[in-house]
Amino acid sequence: MSRIVFIMDIEEGHLLPSFGLADAFRKEGHHVLYLSVEDNREMVRQQGFDFQPVFIQTYPPGFREKYKRREYPDMPEWDHLEELTAAPFETLIQSLQADLFVISSFLKFDMLLMYYRFNIRPAIFTPFLRGPGHRLSDDCMADLMRMPVEVSGLLIDYLVRHKVKVSTMKQLVAPINEWKELVACPEALEFPFTEKYPNVFYLGTSLRRKDLDEQQDPVLSDILQKKGNRPLIFASLGSQIVSYGPAYQRFFSKIITVMQDPALADTFLVLCIGPDLQVSDMDTPGENVMIVNWISQIGLLQHAALVLTHGGIGTLKECMYYGVPVIVFPIARDQPDNARRMVHHGLGETADILDVPVAALKKMIPDILANESIRTNVNAMKALLRKQEEENIARRVIQALLPTDMMISNIDRTIIQL
Repeated sequence: MSRIVFIMDIEEGHLLPSFGLADAFRKEGHHVLYLSVEDNREMVRQQGFDFQPVFIQTYPPGFREKYKRREYPDMPEWDHLEELTAAPFETLIQSLQADLFVISSFLKFDMLLMYYRFNIRPAIFTPFLRGPGHRLSDDCMADLMRMPVEVSGLLIDYLVRHKVKVSTMKQLVAPINEWKELVACPEALEFPFTEKYPNVFYLGTSLRRKDLDEQQDPVLSDILQKKGNRPLIFASLGSQIVSYGPAYQRFFSKIITVMQDPALADTFLVLCIGPDLQVSDMDTPGENVMIVNWISQIGLLQHAALVLTHGGIGTLKECMYYGVPVIVFPIARDQPDNARRMVHHGLGETADILDVPVAALKKMIPDILANESIRTNVNAMKALLRKQEEENIARRVIQALLPTDMMISNIDRTIIQL
């Protein structure tokens, strides 16, 4: 049995898709341990994996919610660089005796320093589809260029102290492109002109399986009873709603207004507004609108006819897996590219969340509900993703990960006395 260590960053949207891969390791008889911030403990333990918190002083309990509210810098992974280069963390890495490290692609400096210090070649876990023409080393270079002087000084000092001989930033980040990268998305959602690399493996949908059972979810049961035979429309802007500013509140008001149109009277909308808004503060909905703070999304999608979303890749994967067309209203990060992917593959439409007129929404929603071409494409994508899942892509990827070239090779365990 091999010992697999996942090192994950703070965000739920990056952590959740890792559970599919971790479960595949577990089913193959390997032991899985997660290293991450304390805020991720409960989610990891719910999935049945061992967990060990790291950098507790830098990321104390409650850090994630404050980060979502932009009370911390946009690059929190810089904050622990001093701890990352100190002896206690090095001792921890040594003591784990891991056969394989799987590291979030957002922890670029973690993986680079582990490589230069211990010759650890990790597998890189990427929970999104990178823009065409971009590689992880490009992202790493961009981060280096933005890095404050006091942070880059720590990095340079560490490299000098350990006699790392690199003369340029490009040379520093170059090893990243040689390690195996695991993309927790279906390759079928890529643009056809996306360059292929032999060290990049697509894991398929990588959906979490341990979710609240719909039979035990009273909110979902209530929704299904109220909607009756009407087509169900689901609208949500994800888990980081408070970071989007006032845009989301205006958008929610538009949707509630749109649902009053006679053309949508025979449909039923579930509007998920997140935990930071009060349902009582929203516009008064009609009989065909139900507003909730939270819902079991996977349970709901199995009954949905259309989803209105910001375009997070996790939601889009779930929509395709359950055969639901989408209208994407991208806001930031990878969402604009994801929206273009949906349109390119004929899986839905996209609109500007800030400027979309109510009149345009009134037309767009019934048009997509009636669009047979989109429905056909979505059903074809659903069939493909389920076929790939049956073929157990993750198992094949694991077999490619565990040969000796992906182990902790040539690690000098005498560097640090335990």
